[in-house]
Amino acid sequence: MITVRRSGERGGGDHGWLNTKHTFRLGDYWDPRWMGFRSLRVMNEKKGLEPSYEQKSFPAKEKQGKLRLVASRDGRDGSVRINQDAQLYVTLLRPGEKVMTELGDGRYGWLQVPKGAVELNRLKLGQGDGAATSDEKGLAIRASEPSELLFFNLG
Repeated sequence: MITVRRSGERGGGDHGWLNTKHTFRLGDYWDPRWMGFRSLRVMNEKKGLEPSYEQKSFPAKEKQGKLRLVASRDGRDGSVRINQDAQLYVTLLRPGEKVMTELGDGRYGWLQVPKGAVELNRLKLGQGDGAATSDEKGLAIRASEPSELLFFNLG
């Protein structure tokens, strides 16, 4: 099952110094249908953990046409570490370019489209759209224009 969260439906606010759009509940924005998805809600400091900070650049050639792991619990493949049962991937796609991924048993996905337009298993997503995937074994993502994507594999 794929559930789409269109960019125009997202909440947020203009705070003068910051104009924000929120996919999930945050601050003054509240929508009971969109409190979060699995462990994904907001990137923030989790309770009882020692605060940490990590920053890393990944060359475009490592992201072009493939899903590049950039954050994971164990820091594998040169990714930064996060304290969550999640992996974050990024990809850059040219028009017509396609990436595929499989979710293991008990895994869920969230695809966010910061730039461009794609089809996720033939479902059209535009810039700013996101999509939750549940009970989907295989995911095919094809760009219809130059695109930059974030994909979360979640427990």
